[in-house]
Amino acid sequence: MLCGYRKYCTLGKFDDREYIEIIQLDSSRMPSKQMLQERCFSAYDSNGNHIVIDPFLGFTTNANKTRKLYLISQENFSLKFPDNLNDCHFDAAIGYDTISQQAIWPIDHLFLEKYEEKRAALKLELDRIDPKTLTSGNLSQIDQNCLNKIAFERGWLHSSDPKGFFDALHLLMSRFVRVLTGKEMGGVFRKLAAIPMTTNIDHPFNYSGSGLLHLAIRWIELKEEDLAKYIEKLDASDDEQDIQEKLSERLRVTTPDLNLEMMRYLPRFPMIAITTEKRLPEIQFEQAGGRIIDIVITDDDSSLLLIDGLGIDLREGWM
Repeated sequence: MLCGYRKYCTLGKFDDREYIEIIQLDSSRMPSKQMLQERCFSAYDSNGNHIVIDPFLGFTTNANKTRKLYLISQENFSLKFPDNLNDCHFDAAIGYDTISQQAIWPIDHLFLEKYEEKRAALKLELDRIDPKTLTSGNLSQIDQNCLNKIAFERGWLHSSDPKGFFDALHLLMSRFVRVLTGKEMGGVFRKLAAIPMTTNIDHPFNYSGSGLLHLAIRWIELKEEDLAKYIEKLDASDDEQDIQEKLSERLRVTTPDLNLEMMRYLPRFPMIAITTEKRLPEIQFEQAGGRIIDIVITDDDSSLLLIDGLGIDLREGWM
């Protein structure tokens, strides 16, 4: 393999063509090589000639190159990459957070970039929140209405809750917005919040509020350790501290039994569904962790996903 003349060597035959290796991630039955070659990796050109293709061309920069693809059942993929938080379509989502187990949206990506830039300042300002400085929420009426609708959908508020829960949520979001707009942030988050945002496209919500409100909500949902830090450092009166703690428990989205060794932020993977005519209605083209770009019909009673890992080794931290 290290010989510089191996391509021209007459002592042995070397196949230098690019190839694909398919790795099983669970106990699903591997489709036959012939079926994969004929149904996934072949097509006809404009002249009717049979040609070999890379089905992920246009979805990965490694198309037509030697690499690993991964095979898993649809059921196990859904168990690995669930999203029990967002009740919406995922066609505009751009990534996946394995810790909070939710899809990542365009505004999340931009926020997380700025978050890393201002991480120290944000944490310092969270420590400095004084419950005596801001004693009641100061969001606009439009933002209050938007927040209430999102809160009921998310389960943060219940119709049976006393008014104190509504006020506490309003106050909590107001404090997080205040941190985002502090002088130490240098206007970074104000500029980000000024970007036009479309519902279900830039963020996962069905309702529109100010950019700052959406940033504050997604900050709490993506970085719940900061919510915990806020509660720990708040040092409010007993009544306020108690209701803020109860509310924060409802706001937290992390699920138990997580594999923290796996890479946290992942792209949404391009996938090919291999299924039967009977199970075709079960196919979801847009999923939290990936997007189905093609469907191959087979006679085997199975629902499989052939995944391009986009350079990420999906064997690590899997099942």
